[in-house]
Amino acid sequence: MSKILVTGATGNVGKYLIHQLLLDGHTVRAFCRNPELVDFPKNVEIISGDILKKDDVEKALNNIDKAFLLMSNDHGSIFSSALAVNKIKHVVLLSSYSVEIDWLSKNNFIAKHHIEGESLLIKNNIPYTFLRPSGFMTTAFQWMDSIKLQNKAFLPYPDLAHAIIHPEDIALCASIALGNDNHIGKSYLLTGPELITPRDQISILSKEIGKNIEVIQLSKDETIKSMSKNLPSIIVDSILELLESKPKIINVSENVKKLTNTKGIPFSTWAKENSHFFK
Repeated sequence: MSKILVTGATGNVGKYLIHQLLLDGHTVRAFCRNPELVDFPKNVEIISGDILKKDDVEKALNNIDKAFLLMSNDHGSIFSSALAVNKIKHVVLLSSYSVEIDWLSKNNFIAKHHIEGESLLIKNNIPYTFLRPSGFMTTAFQWMDSIKLQNKAFLPYPDLAHAIIHPEDIALCASIALGNDNHIGKSYLLTGPELITPRDQISILSKEIGKNIEVIQLSKDETIKSMSKNLPSIIVDSILELLESKPKIINVSENVKKLTNTKGIPFSTWAKENSHFFK
């Protein structure tokens, strides 16, 4: 068994990954800015720090065998350099399926960000596995306030099907990859087990919370205005390009099934687990 560092330990994937790594018999060190936000298991070593600070990263990697890396604003540059110095045996990078999309502009910011992160690990000769998940089921939380306050969900592309994935499935794939050197040097597109539209997601949530949620379709201009409240324009443009790229439908991948020997978790399960947030 290995001693594994988990970055983004308080995030959607990190919290599931820590639990799974412990079940698999590994020793786990959690690296995050705000460890007080999560009640970690007692046998998890916790290091507070910033992934963009060299001293924090080097401290976190001390006496570590393997690591799970969440992409940072510097494309993982500081972390990649530290990995090379510490001679880490294996890194699983949470990348993005955006690197596999046929982008309209060939200059998409989100895709370039993840491509550069992957390239840095390769350049530094780090034994890697790239996990490239599709959209997360947790993006449904963006509708939470309007559903709670108005019984409405404002959707820019309500009928665009997408194979969104449960973060727990990503964590399970990451744990399996970290536990087996046969996955070194490989990249995996990860999706959920079904194609599902946002309108279908709202229908499922409606049944779970016991009230009818009205779908309001946004125009492109309304979408840009809404997204720009919380995101810089370059990210807004990148997301819209993703939604309008070819192929528009991200098909279901078999990689989760191949890696985990499970069918993957459907959105209906995620909705049942999280319905209380929408009431």
